[in-house]
This record gives sequence, C-alpha cells and structure tokens, in this order.
Amino acid sequence: MSGVEQQQDSRSDGHRDGHSDSRSDGHSDSRWLTYGELAELRGISSASARRLVQRNHWRRQRDNRGTVRILVPGHQMAADPSHARAAALQAALATLEARHALERAALIDRAETLQAELAAVEAAQQQQAEQLRAELRAAHGERDIVAAEVAELRAADATRRALPLRRRLWLAWQAR
Repeated sequence: MSGVEQQQDSRSDGHRDGHSDSRSDGHSDSRWLTYGELAELRGISSASARRLVQRNHWRRQRDNRGTVRILVPGHQMAADPSHARAAALQAALATLEARHALERAALIDRAETLQAELAAVEAAQQQQAEQLRAELRAAHGERDIVAAEVAELRAADATRRALPLRRRLWLAWQAR
C-alpha cells in the first residue's frame, strides 16, 4: 500500500463508508448516530444533543452524504434520568392540560348558557319596566285630569262662597 492509501485507511478506520468499527475505538458497545438520532434516543432537543457531544468531546465524522455522525459510547445511549423525569413530567402536564381543557370547555359552555339566560332575564325585565313606565304615564295622566277637576270644583266652591248668603240659599233652592 502506498503512504496515501495507508493515511486514508487509518482515517476511516478501515471502512470506506466513513463508519468505523466500534471495536477499533475501544468501545465495544458504541454506535454512530446523527444529532437527531441521539436527541431522540436521549429524549432531548437537537441543540442539547450538540452541546452534549461538545461537552463530552465525542468523536464526530461526516459521512459521504455530508451528515455528521457521532460515536456515542454505549453507556451514554440511555436517556439521562433527569430527562426521563422531565419527559414524565411533560407527559403528566399534557394529561392535566387535556383534562383541564375539557373542564375549561365545559365551564365556557356553562358560562355561555348563563349569559344567554341572563340576556333573556334582562330582556324580560326591560319589557316589564317598559310596561310599568307606560302604566305610570297613564296614572300620571289620570292624576292630572283629577287634579284639574278638583281645581275646577274648588274654584266653583270659592265662587259660590263669595256670593252673599241670601243668593246662595236662593241658588240652592232653585237647583232642587
């Protein structure tokens, strides 16, 4: 083999597709994964997977299609317990939100029903108030008529009382 072939061979760890034999890296249970696969496997975001790879200085390699693959040690494949707990909490939260969404929808429906009932009661009260106002106007009109009649009678009585006694008696005798 020429020097260039040996150099290429050593860079790709004996494989032409860019994937090394995991045993040659000293990790018998290591796997080559993309950032997305690592994120899905660990239950984290792709950005978190990138930070995890940088923090742990894991080996990265670009394959023939330009996809970056990371050699992940086997003991790091399992989801982090804190992420599993976070995922469980997220699932519980989603369940609660779904349950509360149903309760919220029921409360909104009830509120709409109550608003419709309130509108009907207000309309009935408005109609009753208008009817009472009309009756009040009619009563005021009758009161004004009676007051005018009383004023006429008082005026007539005052006029009659202003007459001398003899004239009043004669008028009363004529009215019989």
